[in-house]
Amino acid sequence: MSTSAKPSSQDDLLAETFGAPVAALHERAAVSPGVPALARALELRSFLAQPQITTTLPPATAAPVPPRAGAAREHRP
Repeated sequence: MSTSAKPSSQDDLLAETFGAPVAALHERAAVSPGVPALARALELRSFLAQPQITTTLPPATAAPVPPRAGAAREHRP
């Protein structure tokens, strides 16, 4: 599904600010790209509608890992 077709929680605010539904705003921006604020708002809306990929890391252990058997220990005087 295109990000322009996905509903957003801010669609009502965009419609109120620019005076037209979001679908009409996309058409207006495509026909006459002379309104920089509208173009930026729609770009931001599209970016935020994209699925965000997150990387999950394994949780850090609370206890330190014990040294391996036979491993040389660092000596500090």
